[in-house]
Amino acid sequence: MQRLLMIIRGNFYRLIGKNPDLFCERYKICKDCPFNSKNAKNLSKASKIWALLGNFCTDCKCPLKSKLVEPLSECPQLKWGQKI
Repeated sequence: MQRLLMIIRGNFYRLIGKNPDLFCERYKICKDCPFNSKNAKNLSKASKIWALLGNFCTDCKCPLKSKLVEPLSECPQLKWGQKI
């Protein structure tokens, strides 16, 4: 439930243009990450369908557009977020 709320908040923040600097900072890290669906080599059929909606993290399955703009979200690989 907490992850769903994070995605909803992230989508809202993205729609109103909140935290663009945070998004850019995190995207610089995620764009070349092997867990970014854009870079993944062996996506399942379901993941390929999910990727049609946009890039997502193959570790936690969260959509990056939502995750990167939400200040309370964390990278499951500990590359950015609250615990860093």
